[in-house]
Amino acid sequence: MQNTDHDPPIIKTNSIQVRGSKTKQSRLETSLPPSSLANTNRDEIVFSSQKSQFADYTTWKGIENKTGIEKDDAVSFLVKELLDNAFDYLETGTRTATNLIKPEIHVVIERSQEKYVRITVCNSSYQNNLVFTSNTLKSIFDFDRYHSSKRNQFKITKGALGDALKEVLCIPNILAHEAEIANWNYPLYVISQQKLYQIQLITDRINQIIYSQIKESDSEIATTEIQHYHPECTQIILTLPKINNDYTYTKLYRFVLDYAMFATHVKLTFEDKNNEMYIEFPQLQQINSKWKNYTSIYCYRQSQFHEFILGLDNNDLVVYDVLYSTFREATNMPRSQITQMTVGQLKHSTDSIDKLYDELRNSMSPPAALTLPFDVIKKVRTKALEHRVSDIYGSFKEMKYKSTTGFYSDGKGTQIPFYFEIAIFHDVWKLQNNNLVFRQAINGSAIPNTGWTPFSGCKFEWTTKGSKNKYISNSIYDIFAHFGYAYSKDKCRKPHSLIIANLICPKIDYQSYGKSRINFSPFADEVAKTVVLACMGGGLK
Repeated sequence: MQNTDHDPPIIKTNSIQVRGSKTKQSRLETSLPPSSLANTNRDEIVFSSQKSQFADYTTWKGIENKTGIEKDDAVSFLVKELLDNAFDYLETGTRTATNLIKPEIHVVIERSQEKYVRITVCNSSYQNNLVFTSNTLKSIFDFDRYHSSKRNQFKITKGALGDALKEVLCIPNILAHEAEIANWNYPLYVISQQKLYQIQLITDRINQIIYSQIKESDSEIATTEIQHYHPECTQIILTLPKINNDYTYTKLYRFVLDYAMFATHVKLTFEDKNNEMYIEFPQLQQINSKWKNYTSIYCYRQSQFHEFILGLDNNDLVVYDVLYSTFREATNMPRSQITQMTVGQLKHSTDSIDKLYDELRNSMSPPAALTLPFDVIKKVRTKALEHRVSDIYGSFKEMKYKSTTGFYSDGKGTQIPFYFEIAIFHDVWKLQNNNLVFRQAINGSAIPNTGWTPFSGCKFEWTTKGSKNKYISNSIYDIFAHFGYAYSKDKCRKPHSLIIANLICPKIDYQSYGKSRINFSPFADEVAKTVVLACMGGGLK
């Protein structure tokens, strides 16, 4: 019979049953032979161990260490990652004359009475553009490696660095385990190209093993609890333990609104079935059908280019094909002996990787500016933001807007373009009880309102018009306060204000895996100057 962890074994000796109490144990010890006592070391140190990979995906501490988020922000983080993936697809998917769709994302939340909360994020799909396949999902949910189209590629993308869907799968199980909910076994559902994929997380806590099981079927035979919003949409359906906290749902709703505020080039709808709420934000700007989300070799140091090559999954691919689909410079580079190699062959030749790096740089000059999937002409962009803010916050008195483009170098010949925009709205109708509301985004992806701001943590130097004084601060909030925009009543001279800021750059130095902290120093000078100009500038009625 196998022992349990709850009760020590019963040992019979001299007709006495012993369960480990000190009194009975001393009587037991007198009956044991001296050899048994000699092998007992009560002062021996007791060690515990846990596999690091297992801890990363089965404990909240592991998730927190990887992503930088706290448990109260788990729901917002999950929805953010699903929205980020959907927007990345809609911005970069192949669009042709026969393959034009209206880019749209639909977020649905539904709470059962007792068991769970179900969140569905579905997005329109381009014809013949495979989003998920069985093999792709097996690679994504392989816990022994990272698998992503974003790792080592400096493009304008959103979301965590190549592991987000594993966390989307694991976090509900962690929350259920920590809430002591027994037998939690709700899978993650993915619907793509008329197929239903059911991804089940398998956790063996005794042997510290974690893996996924993926089942594929036609979506028509899905269980009745899975709702299909449109057969041509890609859908991810996430089930979470019931959260008895209305504040959590308020934060989720608030975050979706923030996301819609920056993403004016995609239609976004939000539906709360329990409260019979349906909100629609129309597409206000067109996605540039000719935009290609290429990276540039000028964003790479030589060592980083090596990491890109060595990290490629498919060793059978021809090098030229990989470069052509990734680097802007490859479109102007002639085929050579090196580019005709396979990826596997190239990985074994350090000299060839170095030569290829030089060939790419010699084929084209650095980019003149950062290209984006939507129009950044001031008149067009301000009109879109003005419309979106009116939909979310109601009327306002005036709007100020400034944007800038620039470059920074992180050493050894790199030249990285970036774009920054800031809009200030005065006397906003729905902010009558607020002095200031500040909303931020990185690459157009809204930052959950967790108290963290990416636009801080570095030295800002700035001056004002007509003054010789140079100001130095460690936060963008100090610049706001100088011009009367502040949270505190004693510093606020312009109450009921909304400020939104968005930084877009293909290469951002993230200080955490989950993109919760960045190194803002490369952008500080240009951003500070733009913020000052916005605060001082005349308003747009």
